Amino acid sequence: MKNILIALFPWIAFLSLEGSNPIPKDRHHQFLNQQALASKSFVAGKISDGDKKWWAFQAVTLPQLPKTDTAWAKNPIDLFIESRLNEAELKPALAAGKRELIRRVYYDLIGLPPTPEQITAFLNDKSSDAYERLVDDLLNSPLYGERWAQHWLDVVRYSESDGYRADGFRKEAYQYRDYIVNSFNQDKPYDQFVHEQIAGDEYDPGNKDALTGTMYLRHWIYEYNQRDVKMQWDIILNDVTETTADAFMGMSVACARCHNHKFDPIMQQDYYRLQSFFQAILPREDQLIADVETRKNYDEKLQHWENVTRDLRHQIHNIEYPVLLEKTSDNNFSKFVDEIKDMMLKHPDDRSPYEQQIAQMALRQVKTESKFLRYVPLDQKLILDQLKEKLDTYQHLKPKPLPSMNFVVSDVGPIAPPTLIPDHKDKTPIQPGFLNILDPNPAVIAKVDSSLHSTGRRLTLAKWLTQKNNPLTARVMANRIWQHHFKQGIVSTPNNFGRLGELPTHPELLDWLAFQFIENGWSMKHLHRLICNSATYRQTAQVLPTPLAMKTDPENTLLWRYPALRLDAEQIRDSVLLINGKLELSTLGGPSVEGDQFRRSLYVKKIRNTPDLLLSRFNTPEGFKSSPTRNITNTPLQSLLLFNSNWPIQQSETMAKQLLSAYPSNPERVAHLFNFVYGRNPTSKETQLSLTFVEQQLDPESEHKELTSFSDLCHILINSNEFMNLY
Repeated sequence: MKNILIALFPWIAFLSLEGSNPIPKDRHHQFLNQQALASKSFVAGKISDGDKKWWAFQAVTLPQLPKTDTAWAKNPIDLFIESRLNEAELKPALAAGKRELIRRVYYDLIGLPPTPEQITAFLNDKSSDAYERLVDDLLNSPLYGERWAQHWLDVVRYSESDGYRADGFRKEAYQYRDYIVNSFNQDKPYDQFVHEQIAGDEYDPGNKDALTGTMYLRHWIYEYNQRDVKMQWDIILNDVTETTADAFMGMSVACARCHNHKFDPIMQQDYYRLQSFFQAILPREDQLIADVETRKNYDEKLQHWENVTRDLRHQIHNIEYPVLLEKTSDNNFSKFVDEIKDMMLKHPDDRSPYEQQIAQMALRQVKTESKFLRYVPLDQKLILDQLKEKLDTYQHLKPKPLPSMNFVVSDVGPIAPPTLIPDHKDKTPIQPGFLNILDPNPAVIAKVDSSLHSTGRRLTLAKWLTQKNNPLTARVMANRIWQHHFKQGIVSTPNNFGRLGELPTHPELLDWLAFQFIENGWSMKHLHRLICNSATYRQTAQVLPTPLAMKTDPENTLLWRYPALRLDAEQIRDSVLLINGKLELSTLGGPSVEGDQFRRSLYVKKIRNTPDLLLSRFNTPEGFKSSPTRNITNTPLQSLLLFNSNWPIQQSETMAKQLLSAYPSNPERVAHLFNFVYGRNPTSKETQLSLTFVEQQLDPESEHKELTSFSDLCHILINSNEFMNLY
């Protein structure tokens, strides 16, 4: 152990080279002054002319490109960056070398390091567009969707469990994860991406992919035995409202749930206007997969059967259902208050929309006995048998079931329950609407076909979000994409474009990116290409700040160099598995399986209260709320986990076995190990240190002395600063 620690000293660091959340220091004076005036004019509970001048509420326009005198720029992104650098009398860093650049873009776009063979091929490619073709190849790789899906899953608080103490597993949730992966790989237009998640059942009801998108609305936390069903339903609606505002609008509206926002021009009424779009939602385990025409034909036949059999079905329900509920296992039904019991006992046709929502949520807690009919009194049983026999005579009128799916969302019906502000004197229902500062009028609800049995409210919201003149949506997503390329967004608070968030460091650049995003078909890959091919992105990170840079922009918010990046949890785990040859890259998608050790981290079971130890130690979010950024911490627990736990030791041993079997000499083994872990050849000093260490670790009495010593060397390298960071 002493020798291991001595050998570790030159390499191990576990230090993040730059702050994880820098605060912009230098901004355009005109922009700053305008926002300062807007802030001064703010009065809680009112919307002033100054509020309307807040940058996030301005229409996205195509800004004029700055002019510079150098040839550094490769595309318009660089003009905006260089202009700000010139104002601060700073210069961009030199271009990164090809070896630095290939590791950066591989980790960035697919979340994995390049193999030695891939690095060699790139270094030997002397064509002028070698890098641009590499970017295209990575964007076209199925691994790209797996990497970038993770960023979106953080934002929408994806998990595969309920939360709370029981934390039940959601076996269907993985379908949403795979839907996100496929959407990124297909470069699905972002406006369609938004429509499918908020209103896939209203937008494209015959498309299973679109219906899967509505699983976005099912990621709330859920307490399986919460008897106060009405309270739990309120919590769910609040969660959906706030997450949607965070994820798609970049506006934190949670403060307006109880009162007018204290810092932003967001009224309490705004909160419930937004919530009203979701007031009718109902979790579904039997959502039909059928286009409008098919559903019309089906509905026509079903309606005829229901009309003919209505009395019979109600009589059967009135005999069976009370017995079914009274004879539940664990006496589930009796634990509810009378109000909820009454809702549950009603026939679904007789429930109001709100009663249907509450009854359905309550019935999820009821475990019925399969042989409950034995408890029906004999005289009632005879009547029941006669009623069922008569109902069977109409079976030929009932249409054959259409394909369906579960763990999705639709509306409870074409009429939404009223939306009311809790504890408010005025009991006038709140109509669906957008933020008053953007549109004070009630929303004009989209008409959907009656066969969908839906309100059209969510589709209305989705369409508003993706209007070209919406000032938020394109900016928010363009900022998220920029964020994951440069460690922080142009707005470093990606879920909050309000006054409590940070001002954009490059507001005109953000507008330019948002404009390009919209005009190029809402293509996310288009933004990736623009960013990755810019000179800004291609700067080296291997440069020390000048005294002026340290004084003017110590946190590199103006991007005078590429920011050094610490690998995130998934990159660490997946890289180790790739290096030792165990990572399975051919198993895209599918259910998460307990003990599946070699799939990408994206597919590790995500349980809220018992997360994977390695991933959670390195700051993966728990999935309780939207997480637009990840903390970057450096803790003793991280070091101890990678140094002492069984997993890295086992992976190091696997790595060592491959080295010993593939290469006959120790110098070759060391060279290959460095190439795979660091993407470069070892220096002569590093080679000598490694060989000396291997010799020192040899145990003459051990049957596997070479394996043990090389395992220790592999273990050192995956604990080192150079492996853990990109610079």
